[in-house]
Amino acid sequence: MHYRPARTYSVAGIQTHPDMPAAKPKTERNGQHDDNDARPGSRTSDRVESRLNPYIDAHAKDMEYYRKLVGENPERAARTLMLKDMEKYEETMKRVQRQMPQAKEFYEKQSPEVKARIDEAVAKVNPYHHDQAFVGEVTAEVRRQSFKQVFGKQPSAGVAAG
Repeated sequence: MHYRPARTYSVAGIQTHPDMPAAKPKTERNGQHDDNDARPGSRTSDRVESRLNPYIDAHAKDMEYYRKLVGENPERAARTLMLKDMEKYEETMKRVQRQMPQAKEFYEKQSPEVKARIDEAVAKVNPYHHDQAFVGEVTAEVRRQSFKQVFGKQPSAGVAAG
């Protein structure tokens, strides 16, 4: 399990994250030029834009504030975005802390092989995210074991459920 910041992106032809393949320029993907090509790192789609535009129209003063903030004080703009990321992280951690007692209880009852698999996955994650990774790996193990109990075998990769 690998955690990455919310705003990791891939600029056309440049790999910005080790686990992410380099993106192809839009002109290579669909043969058409798109206005988003002018904004390196833009990850929005038509579907997102169709939801975002009415929100921006309804909050025009906020949009103007952010435009001015980015132009006049980019450091504060970056800190504002980081604050939103931090608040999202704190909400996630509240959920993780509620789940942690059950995750530890499940973990303690597992075989050494299962514990080693969970520990190995958690060890690959930034220490700041260890609790989140631990709960995620335990949850994945619960799903694996539940699947095995119901179907009598381990789930195979690439098989769609449903």
